[in-house]
Amino acid sequence: MSSNATAPDVSVILPTFNRALLLRRAIESVLSQLHVNLELIVVDDCAQDETPAVMELYQGPRVRYFRQKQNVGVYHNWGTGLALSRAEFVCFLMDDDYYEQDFLVSRLNVMKSDQGVDVVFSGYRLTDEQGALHDVVRPVLFHGHRLKGKEFVSAALARFVFIGAAMYRSRTVRDVWPLIQSDNYIIDYALNLQIAMRGGAALYIDRMDFFVQQHRGQISSKNWEEVFSETALLLRRLLHGDAYKHLIRRELASWYLFGARRAWLSGKSRATLQRFRRCVMVNPFNFVAWKWLASLMLRGKR
Repeated sequence: MSSNATAPDVSVILPTFNRALLLRRAIESVLSQLHVNLELIVVDDCAQDETPAVMELYQGPRVRYFRQKQNVGVYHNWGTGLALSRAEFVCFLMDDDYYEQDFLVSRLNVMKSDQGVDVVFSGYRLTDEQGALHDVVRPVLFHGHRLKGKEFVSAALARFVFIGAAMYRSRTVRDVWPLIQSDNYIIDYALNLQIAMRGGAALYIDRMDFFVQQHRGQISSKNWEEVFSETALLLRRLLHGDAYKHLIRRELASWYLFGARRAWLSGKSRATLQRFRRCVMVNPFNFVAWKWLASLMLRGKR
């Protein structure tokens, strides 16, 4: 599929793997965007379903399709899209999520008017497997001012900056891309953290024009143990740096506690104890952790 001769304003990178049934909705949401010169780059990680047939329906000057010769994993598949992109700004859209029609232009206007902003992000709507709306994420506490330094790091650590609901300055993403190559399943989380840790700036816009479909096939659900391990390793790496140690230590302890609770609910007593111990080693003053342990002990006595 060919590309425009003139560089577009925005590259939408759409990595996909075995989600042909949902892929069309994601593509349609990009191609229906208003008032923006865009290119859509669909990068197929060697899907074994009907993805190539779906892509035959979308031949045109705004769509570029690249199929990997073999499965290369999240980092390299996304990286292929980034290498192919030609625009000053870039968005990453998952194959099970989708935009409203003015998603791109709302962010593009901000990025073009403020050269000091590296990321523009919003809240988002959560839908179930049938597409019914069931929740929203709306971090309005950030509205109205630029996030930089501690504020941006805190927002990234707390996962308020969701990659699908964001637009990035391409050069900023390329600068940090080599730093996140070991963060395969949490590449989105790592990207935002690395941008924030290195002095980037973000701006929140109070819009709800992005939809996340939750389902059992999501990476965060299907590959939970890998997500848990990679997140802990990333935070431990960042803890070895010189900046924001208090924020990172607090998040790492909370993450270990979260993992301990999940392990306990799954009946994994050894993993529960191991993660709890790591939690209090990182932050002995995590009173939530001690309160949780006490509640477990009380239950055991009944």
